[in-house]
Amino acid sequence: MAAILESLLGSCASKLQNIITDEAILILGVEEELREVLRRVELIKCCIYDAEKRRTKELAVNNWLGQLRDVIYDVDEILDVARCKGSKLLPDDPSSSSSKSAACAGFSVSSCFCNIWSRHDVAVRIRGLNKKIENIFKGQDFFNTQQ
Repeated sequence: MAAILESLLGSCASKLQNIITDEAILILGVEEELREVLRRVELIKCCIYDAEKRRTKELAVNNWLGQLRDVIYDVDEILDVARCKGSKLLPDDPSSSSSKSAACAGFSVSSCFCNIWSRHDVAVRIRGLNKKIENIFKGQDFFNTQQ
């Protein structure tokens, strides 16, 4: 399981590093939240090797590794959602209508609510993900015990 997790984590960290400066992400205003996700993914990478050595002896470690695998899939999904929603907010995106862009440029409140909602939705998802990762790490008390 460690090899799979290491591969997932490496891919996820690389994707996070690339996406944080992506224009579609910058328009959402969630760079700091994504930097926190990246910091946590890097922390997970540091713990995987020790956990893998202990997983055959301790059921809790095996369960923890499964939780980490699941949360990495969640990270990947949220990154895709963020990129998609951010791209739709860019003025040169073909899926955004020119009337919507023009209305927002003129500060039409009703037409800009969708932009605010997209930004809010992505930010809430990322914060929830950070909380989920934090909770998984709170449950790793088995690392403090002697082998």
